[in-house]
Amino acid sequence: MPIPKIIHQIWIGSNPRPNLLLATWKRKHPSFEYILWTEEEIKKRGLKLQCQREFDMINEIVGKVDILRLEILYKFGGVYIDADSICINPFDDFFFEENAFATYENENIRNGLVATGTMGFCPKHPICKDMLDWITSDKSKEMINTYKAWFSVGPACLTRFLDTGKYTDFMVYPSYFFLPHHFTGVKYDGHRKVYAHQEWCNTDNKYDVINKAILPEDMQSPQIWVSVLIASYNSTKDHIHDCLNSICDQKGHFGMEIIWINDGSTPECTKDLEDELFWFQNSMRFCKVAYKKLDYNCGLSYCLNIGVSICTNPLIFRMDSDDIMHPTRIQKQMEFMNNNADCMLCGTQIQMMTDKKEKMGKTNHPEIIILEDFLENPRHWFVNHPSVCFRKNAILEVGNYNKTQKPNWILEDFELWLKVLKQFGKIYNLPDVLLLYRLHAKQSTNVLNTDSVENKNLREKMIDDILRTYPS
Repeated sequence: MPIPKIIHQIWIGSNPRPNLLLATWKRKHPSFEYILWTEEEIKKRGLKLQCQREFDMINEIVGKVDILRLEILYKFGGVYIDADSICINPFDDFFFEENAFATYENENIRNGLVATGTMGFCPKHPICKDMLDWITSDKSKEMINTYKAWFSVGPACLTRFLDTGKYTDFMVYPSYFFLPHHFTGVKYDGHRKVYAHQEWCNTDNKYDVINKAILPEDMQSPQIWVSVLIASYNSTKDHIHDCLNSICDQKGHFGMEIIWINDGSTPECTKDLEDELFWFQNSMRFCKVAYKKLDYNCGLSYCLNIGVSICTNPLIFRMDSDDIMHPTRIQKQMEFMNNNADCMLCGTQIQMMTDKKEKMGKTNHPEIIILEDFLENPRHWFVNHPSVCFRKNAILEVGNYNKTQKPNWILEDFELWLKVLKQFGKIYNLPDVLLLYRLHAKQSTNVLNTDSVENKNLREKMIDDILRTYPS
């Protein structure tokens, strides 16, 4: 039986009611039934508690709420939400396809503890009945009289029942869904969708100021945005999913504009890509997706030329559709670019991996490439293309990627690096490994097989053609 679209919140006792916070849930769920359970509402609806004796026995308000929410959810089903939380995003439909759900309190601070601040149940769910039966039994009395409510009838109680393995239809979601800020100070700083912010009113004793609560700055839309430029041709669904997951996991309070160019992929691969982008857009916060599909395969250089023009932010990050970013990649490169005004283009080291994600060798490119030094000792591979971050205005100034090259052209990056090196005199590489580079049979280029005699000759000619007038 699915979970009904009913929102239950509880406010009992004499402390000031957080009306502004409660209103956020009603406002963002206009089609849901909403019930605020107060002492008056309990009487009005004639709700009889199975655990009335234990309800009266517990002195802590939070303990009474722990019992009351179980009774309500068992009888009516729906979703219970703590009254001191602020709704950021409305519930998605997938929540209501489950029979029961909750979230962890925090995977790092309290590993395994399932929170009760947001819970959903279909009516008459077995775990609710079993917990209520246990609370009314003689077995519970010593624990209720000895321990705090969170341990006796609250989150620890729910966790103990779940640990039996009996309730296989109970879904436990990540803590950041509804508890992105833990009361200990630990914060979620990734880019996956967050549904609520918890004020921890009882824990921090904030009853007197609860109605003045506002969303913390890192829960609001960021001031800083960057572009992430990706082009793909017949990429597999698994590779795309890994790529997008690594974007989801980027740490830091900034927005990301994802520019994805589909380079004439087959209908099957196009559907896989578009399905993944749809999932991504609906699973993220602080993200936008701009998707462009080309009618036929034009090649990477052409796609990236168009993509750079579409990007709307000063900093552009490149990656390939089959690679995986380290969670701090964008944060670290952005910080470096902001602290080094003379840096127009910055790469990182990469860790190569097999298609099964088995790690292989790492690169060790120099941290700075100076034009004069390069002319004395040219290198054919000194920047990892899918790891670069560059300033849009600088790339446009040197002519952008060369869109006139044939689709199978594989030196689009080397040509651009030379133009940047000549125009601005230097290119940087961070010493950190910030990208996993996938080696597989279907990729268009491979860092291990691009040093053929023909490609070396082409690189030598490029160096001569682009840099031969230096110095003037």
